[in-house]
Amino acid sequence: AVAASTLTIFWQNKPLLGLDLQGGVSVRLTATEPANEEMLDQAVEIIRKRVDALGVAEPEVSRTAEGVMVSLPGVADQQRALQLVGTTAELRFRPVCDVLPLMPADLDREGVARPAPASCAPLLAGDIIAPTGPLGATLPEDDLADQFV
Repeated sequence: AVAASTLTIFWQNKPLLGLDLQGGVSVRLTATEPANEEMLDQAVEIIRKRVDALGVAEPEVSRTAEGVMVSLPGVADQQRALQLVGTTAELRFRPVCDVLPLMPADLDREGVARPAPASCAPLLAGDIIAPTGPLGATLPEDDLADQFV
C-alpha cells in the first residue's frame, strides 16, 4: 500500500473523482407513456451514444424500474448536456429539391427560363407542355419481317 501511494505521488497520477466530489450532472429520465423493457434498453443505448459524443470521462447510463438514470461527472456545459440527453429525437422526411443548371427543357416556348418551383411540386401543366405524338412508333402493317428470306 505504501509503494502504491508512493508511486501515485511520484507519477502525479490523480484519481478520477466521482460526481459527488467533482460535480457534474445527474438526471433521471422517465417515460411519459408506459414502456416495456425493450423500449427502455433502446433508450439506454441511444442516450449512451449521445453521452459518448460529449466526451465525458466515466459516464454512467443505467436503466431503472421507471426510466433511465444518467450521471455525467465533470461536465462543464451542464445545460448543453441536459439538452442533448433529454431531447426527443425527431425523424423528418423531406422532398429532395435540387436545382440543376438550366437545360433546354427548362425554357418556355419563348426561350425564357422558368423559375424553380418553391415547393418542389412538379411543373407539369397543360399550358407548358406541348402535345406530341409517339416518337419512333411503327404500325403493324409496316412490319417487314415476312419479306426477308
